[in-house]
Amino acid sequence: MNNLKTTFIGVFFLTILISACNKDDIYPDSSRVIPEDYVPFVKEGKVWNYYNTSYYSSTGAFIEPGSHDMSHISCSFKIQGDTIIKNVPYKKVLMQGGIFDDDQWHYDGAIREHLMRVFFIEKSENSEEWVLDFGVNTGDKFTWNNSRWEVSSISSVSYPKLGKSYRMIQLIGISESALYDAETWIEGIGMESGIIPFHKGMQGGLHSCFDNDVCLYSSQALNSSPAEKRLSTEKDSR
Repeated sequence: MNNLKTTFIGVFFLTILISACNKDDIYPDSSRVIPEDYVPFVKEGKVWNYYNTSYYSSTGAFIEPGSHDMSHISCSFKIQGDTIIKNVPYKKVLMQGGIFDDDQWHYDGAIREHLMRVFFIEKSENSEEWVLDFGVNTGDKFTWNNSRWEVSSISSVSYPKLGKSYRMIQLIGISESALYDAETWIEGIGMESGIIPFHKGMQGGLHSCFDNDVCLYSSQALNSSPAEKRLSTEKDSR
């Protein structure tokens, strides 16, 4: 009986320890201050174009891209219109291409941003998920995309040809379940390749990003010369 009790207590504390290790350690909302030069991710009229997109079909089959051409846009998303879900205001996200076989814009979900943290809810889901967080600090640990990650550094990326500069957040995988060793989030842009935050299970490379008629990012322009993309060595001061 005593052995059983001892075993139970051991399992109990082990469960608490595991839960504590997996607890998100993200910069709290109460301490967040949005920088004056912050580039919001969620904004009416923004468009993201992707190439080499892959996704899961309605039957669960994984669909690979039909061609591997960085210049060919295979899927686009845009923020257009407002909606209310469970009394919370969101912006509508529309998709063109990708899982659809026409050139029409289809409603794919809703998105909102609060204190630099981005939340998305797919049209077939009942609850939102946070998909990006541009307000994290170096050293923060959290679960994202079913894996554990840590913010290894925050610096800035400069695109001289576009005359723009954004904060860049480097993540490192700290769990065996991480599919990749590292990921990068770019403020206002998202990710240059990999997970597409607007549709669960979809991946691709970012071709371009526009804020209405203003180009925020273009892989074609930036890949034209290695010198066009320069990373600063200064730490972000947030």
